[in-house]
Amino acid sequence: MSQIAIWKPNSKSISNLQITKFIEFVNNKHDLNINNYQQLHQFSINEASHFWQAVVEFCEIDFIRQSDTVFVEGNHKIDSEWFVGGTLNYAQNILKNRSDKIAIEFENEKGEYCQYSYQDIYSQVAQLQFFLKQKGIKKGDVAAGFLPNIPQTIIAMLATTSLGAIWTSTSPDFGFEGVVDRFGQVEAKILFTTDAYYYNGKAHDCLEKVKIIREKIPSIENVVLIPFVNPKAETRDSISWNNALDNHNQEVYSEPVEFKHPLYILYSSGTTGKPKCIVHGHGGILLQHKKELILHSNVTPDSKLFYFTTCGWMMW
Repeated sequence: MSQIAIWKPNSKSISNLQITKFIEFVNNKHDLNINNYQQLHQFSINEASHFWQAVVEFCEIDFIRQSDTVFVEGNHKIDSEWFVGGTLNYAQNILKNRSDKIAIEFENEKGEYCQYSYQDIYSQVAQLQFFLKQKGIKKGDVAAGFLPNIPQTIIAMLATTSLGAIWTSTSPDFGFEGVVDRFGQVEAKILFTTDAYYYNGKAHDCLEKVKIIREKIPSIENVVLIPFVNPKAETRDSISWNNALDNHNQEVYSEPVEFKHPLYILYSSGTTGKPKCIVHGHGGILLQHKKELILHSNVTPDSKLFYFTTCGWMMW
């Protein structure tokens, strides 16, 4: 029995897709005649260096220093290197847009709504970066977020990674043992947390767990508290989010890092023992996310993207 497609895009829709424009870009750049997805996929296998360089250019990924070589094959796949000699910064690429257009819309379980423009995010990243520098956070240090999926989490991640420091996070519904098993391994130097979070209509306290986490991870030198449930939340041994942003720094410095320099550390589930650290680099994440969102998902500057996740999942 033959199968009949229930829907097929028309030629105009296909011609307007980002992946169609990418195929045209590749054809013009390399004098090819690719005319369908299967041929593009084969090109990505046979000519991997050309394919990924084309992704860099089409998706407008900015390097601080251009690479000498796109790909150097190692004895094992894990030893191979990409964009050797080049430097870039993930946060710099994310923060290129400084317009007043809305970048983030947020609504919590109580229906409280806020929005941030691209300029709002840039300004707060600049202020938080200044604070992090004052606290001695530098390239290679680890900042941890014990946070819900809120706009401040994104700002903290961008400020951290702009300095070449490494971000890691878990969800506040984790027990303190699960957090210590993760953040203790990476010797986090600063911890971002919140007073509480909402789940299923109820507020759940975080501060008691934070006390224990700080006691059990001696590498943590500072705790930044983001009031979420109680706007006036504070503790004696933490720095409030507003105080961390209380400076006049207006420009974000972007630390040049290698393509493979650690961007963030994720973790395995811990079901077969202690959670294992999984490290992702600046360049690889930029390249894959740009490719996935622009080419696969046809996301454009005017698109709205909703992704339901916590900060303990790789999707965040």
